[in-house]
Amino acid sequence: MTLKHRIYEDQKIILTTWSGAISDTDLIRFYMGIYNNSHWQPGFNEVTDLRDAELNHISDNALRHLSELATGCLKGEGIKLALIAPSELSSDIARLYQAFTHIPNELTKVFHHLDEALEWLALP
Repeated sequence: MTLKHRIYEDQKIILTTWSGAISDTDLIRFYMGIYNNSHWQPGFNEVTDLRDAELNHISDNALRHLSELATGCLKGEGIKLALIAPSELSSDIARLYQAFTHIPNELTKVFHHLDEALEWLALP
């Protein structure tokens, strides 16, 4: 399991990369670490790359918990979340997250390619 992130402060974007088998605990700890990072701020857009992730171990409860965590940390900022999900399972997980998330002003969209996601975020 590998969960990595990189924060691009000038562009106000976070790039997260998931690979291997992801557990519920790993997922929640990972995002708690991001939201507690001094370089992160509410209002940053996010690109989440699920292309190499094994997501069949992530439960609906973990997605609900992540949704609650994100809702509390993002504080209603207008953000975009681009999910790169080329497989059917990763697309299903992304859609489940969308269903559980109740973040005002958040737009979430699933893409199959990084360039499409960056275009949607209006990044070069």
